[in-house]
Amino acid sequence: MKARFALLAIALILAADVPLAAQQRAPGRQSAAQLVAAGRIEVAKVTDDGFAKAADFARKAIQADSNYAPAWALLSESVGRKDQALVISAGRKAVTLDSTSAVTWTAFARSQITANDFAAADKSFARALAIDPKYGWAFGYYAGLLATLGRYDESLQYARKASAMTAYWADASFPALMGLGKYDDLLAEGRAGLKKDSTDSSVQSYAAVGYALLMKGQKAEALRALDRWRIVSQNPRADAWAYARGGEPAKARSVLEELKASSKPTAGEQVQVAGIYANLGQKDSAFIWLERARATGGGLASLNYHVQWEPLRADPRFGELKKKVGLVK
Repeated sequence: MKARFALLAIALILAADVPLAAQQRAPGRQSAAQLVAAGRIEVAKVTDDGFAKAADFARKAIQADSNYAPAWALLSESVGRKDQALVISAGRKAVTLDSTSAVTWTAFARSQITANDFAAADKSFARALAIDPKYGWAFGYYAGLLATLGRYDESLQYARKASAMTAYWADASFPALMGLGKYDDLLAEGRAGLKKDSTDSSVQSYAAVGYALLMKGQKAEALRALDRWRIVSQNPRADAWAYARGGEPAKARSVLEELKASSKPTAGEQVQVAGIYANLGQKDSAFIWLERARATGGGLASLNYHVQWEPLRADPRFGELKKKVGLVK
């Protein structure tokens, strides 16, 4: 319940960023602002259903006012798992319509990450924070990019700032803690998040607990935490690589076959296949699928920090792959 009130507050704050005079000038603009505020609540749930609803709100907002930049920003942020090309085009449209907004630059930066253009995303986040040094969402997403780039200490600094500004970002430190191998801290922060609220905004806390326990060798408890995360996030195939690492390879292979059956797998799905192969000990297959994801154009932002890639790190091909996508420190 507390998380739901927090999400509502976030949406109201975002809606308040729209100048009142602009809302009064155009009924379409006012309607678009309300739709975007509702969509922001859905995005913050971090579930497949939430993203789908947010994308629907964004499209309706664009219909109400096609020149409303925050609507394009919301569309870019909410369709990431389904349509990479739309993520990029909508992010670019948002910042083209309004280059003076931290919201649009943040969405644009996230679209650049989708395209593996990490250096450009770094600059765009800096632009967002120069415009609004108190925009907590930019701090949170930037913390994720810094972890992606292997700049873990910087990532933790931005994560702490994000969580201090916006309760939603209590999990912003998780990627950096994984990258640093601080699994005790990751476990403690994940459990603290679940203690505050085991639903809504603590979705990622289940994953953090699961990853930490897995790396500490507590496999059964880790798999229970990750199973709970799949339920709460409404993503039953998420982190299937963990089944392989946790001693249940048959489950991992079952998901693997489902993913491979797709006639046109997304970059994210290709990365999932690679992660399962890596943890099943089939490194050659893992690299084949990682290269496919690279050719598709995205999905490789977790290579530096994520624990699923531990089985590949000593392989020279892994270092070469990181060079290809611009992830070497």
